[in-house]
Amino acid sequence: MVYIGIDVASVNQTIAIMDDQLKVINLLINEPVKGLARKIIKLVSDNFIVAIDAPRKPVRNKDRKWGRVCEVDLHKMGYRLQWTPPLEIVKERSDKQWMINGFQLFEDFEQIKKINTSIEIIETFPSACYGRFHNLFITLPFHFFDRRSKKDQIDAICCALTAWCYNNGNYQAIGNVIEGQIIIPIKEELRT
Repeated sequence: MVYIGIDVASVNQTIAIMDDQLKVINLLINEPVKGLARKIIKLVSDNFIVAIDAPRKPVRNKDRKWGRVCEVDLHKMGYRLQWTPPLEIVKERSDKQWMINGFQLFEDFEQIKKINTSIEIIETFPSACYGRFHNLFITLPFHFFDRRSKKDQIDAICCALTAWCYNNGNYQAIGNVIEGQIIIPIKEELRT
């Protein structure tokens, strides 16, 4: 099994690829959204979980202007996050381009999943994941780091590690299936 973490941005995405032994085997930076899912398929085996740091889809309930249930629940837990608005508002605002990129990535991976059912796609939020990995240690070849995009790379690694936790049953799903769930590691000591 391979674990992919994607830190979504307005222009270029950052991707971490991790193996079952928690070794980061690749870090990609400055990747455009267009064609990214297909590029990842070519880089990894058929069995992988991709964890994306972006909303899966916009708010569907037009009566609730901002925020999905999973975001409201994380906010109640004390996390600060960017609320997901309805699609019309996302399209109007240039500062929400990263959300459109996230929607596109989820859609692209869902299309691939129709052909390759051995992949899974989850949504995560690194800020809620940090501090929840207790006894896990990763191997990270330092030469992968780019000095200008360290934070994005660390967030992508956090997403990949969350995918590993998900695969190993060490996770909590926040929100509901209809609007989308955000996956975070459980707080207890993780089983390796």
